[in-house]
Amino acid sequence: MSKKTRSFRVDREGASGIEFALVTPVFLLILMGVVDFGALFYAQNSAQNAARHVARQIAVNRLDIDSAEKAIEGDLAHWVAGDSALAIKETNPGSPSTNEITVSITFPAAAGTLTGFFGSLLSDRHVTGFATMQQEKPL
Repeated sequence: MSKKTRSFRVDREGASGIEFALVTPVFLLILMGVVDFGALFYAQNSAQNAARHVARQIAVNRLDIDSAEKAIEGDLAHWVAGDSALAIKETNPGSPSTNEITVSITFPAAAGTLTGFFGSLLSDRHVTGFATMQQEKPL
């Protein structure tokens, strides 16, 4: 073995730089995944809570269906509020004792992420939060 080859095998200069270059992209990918999917789960939870809140307000006759769109704005995560769709269904609007109110809020999953790094993986998926409540009789 030549002297040059032996010195190359023993020389450890730059090894930490190579290790850093190999580990950093994997670490950043994991970090971006945690941030994006954490934000998506938060947005889904806020949509679920907003649907439950609006369904409850309608069920106790404190909110009419026409003003429900405005009521969800404060409860939704601000980065999905513009992309969300609200749907309200009643089973029997004329009879409060048998009327069930279902509120659903849907938004594209890609809109639920903060960075959009994984947007292409989520492009055809939607996230929905919904709640169903029995309407109470007016006092």
